[in-house]
Amino acid sequence: MKVQYRVLVTIVALFALPACTDGDSQPTNSVDRGGATGALSRGDQLYALDFESVRIERPVAEARIRQISAQLFADVQDAKQKDDPNDPEQSSATLLPVEARPALRVSHLDASDDVLLVNGIVADDHEIGDDIGEFEARRVFDVAIASLEKAQLDDVRGIELKRTELARLQQASVLPDKPETFRTDTKAYIFTAPRVANDIAVLNSSITIAVHRSGRIATIRTRGALPGIRPADDKLAAARTRVVSDEALNRRVQSEFPQAIAQNLGLMYPVSSAADDSGGRAVEPRAVFSLSEKLSDGSGLGRSRRIAYSLTDRRAPGVFLDTQLKDDVGDSKQ
Repeated sequence: MKVQYRVLVTIVALFALPACTDGDSQPTNSVDRGGATGALSRGDQLYALDFESVRIERPVAEARIRQISAQLFADVQDAKQKDDPNDPEQSSATLLPVEARPALRVSHLDASDDVLLVNGIVADDHEIGDDIGEFEARRVFDVAIASLEKAQLDDVRGIELKRTELARLQQASVLPDKPETFRTDTKAYIFTAPRVANDIAVLNSSITIAVHRSGRIATIRTRGALPGIRPADDKLAAARTRVVSDEALNRRVQSEFPQAIAQNLGLMYPVSSAADDSGGRAVEPRAVFSLSEKLSDGSGLGRSRRIAYSLTDRRAPGVFLDTQLKDDVGDSKQ
């Protein structure tokens, strides 16, 4: 009999929100420090960085894609895989032809400089073979990063391997009409390492590699801005003193969002976001919090959103970074 598969993704994050409550309860309004990183004390010196100049001088995406392919997917660059559009679970009088397509699938989003390469032969492999395990999968990830570094690919610039997070892609299978055969297995180990500058994370900037249970690389995704450089203008490059303490920020978040579950994500450079009004030329670190607010109908909590606060101006308003969620019903400010 044919085994049917259902694929699920389970994220095992280093920073976890406190447990949510049901609609009849009031969520706690305390702030979870989580794994907040960066300068967290008053009096620290903060430096703005120029990310735009680095972006302008960066090699074009096509060249980077060729380099990544040569390092990690040389054996499948010209390979083809069969694409069967027919549903094996349904009988049809009209059968569509089976076609061949490139095994290596590539996409690029210019706005976020998001490059994704998918090795279809590996990513579409649902066979339950031997599982190399987390330790060996991490070794494959480290070797892949090292090979990209050796090739002097700028996508690995600023990557902080010590902050790598792990997620697992879980695969479920069951024989038709035999629920007792249900089983789950790890299909892939997904490693994500952020980019940092001055020991501070760059917002939405990282490299992600999915290692298949067989030990082969299924996908690689690299996105976001590279670490910035010192601004050419000495006034913009000058250090600024942090005047807002971590404790004061926690109290502010609790006051402004009393019905929200909040998590302190630490300091970040909010490049290409609503919090960056310099056009990327002088981006100052900000304190970032994740908020999960109570839904207006009281049924639970809305989607989490991130908000950034200035560390050098006490009066500056908080700025939401996830602008696509500005009209979410979980926003108590409506």
